[in-house]
Amino acid sequence: MRHCVPHVAVLTSHLWSAYILICEDGTLYTGVSNNVAKRVDTHNRGKGAKYTKSRLPVTLGYVSPPLTKGEALRLEHQIKKFSRVRKLRLIAGDKLAKKTCCLCNTEVDLPDSVWWSTCPGTNKGQSGDLCNQCHVKWQKDQNRESQT
Repeated sequence: MRHCVPHVAVLTSHLWSAYILICEDGTLYTGVSNNVAKRVDTHNRGKGAKYTKSRLPVTLGYVSPPLTKGEALRLEHQIKKFSRVRKLRLIAGDKLAKKTCCLCNTEVDLPDSVWWSTCPGTNKGQSGDLCNQCHVKWQKDQNRESQT
């Protein structure tokens, strides 16, 4: 008799984080990993990214909460677009690393709300940023409108 083992995803391998490293020369490096401690060690052994090889040692400045791989990659992309000052504020845990949704006026910590986009406008004619929940709602509304 043959036994079938169902495919079971190991949850820990699917939890990812975006991180910011502070290099020896003071520059910042942003990446993603499903094992940040091991990845930092890899960087410090000169086996990480080409950028960090000549800027050793590196120290961990920021780690996001656990995310899916896609969320972590989107957050990495967002962080890479931040100014240096804003990255340093994120490292310091500063409130200024937060944004306010233009639709619901909720202040959200960027790592806790990965997807941000330009606000399509509201009945007030505002422009700005959307939190994850409002973005999903807006997309559903757009899909409904395009189907009619």
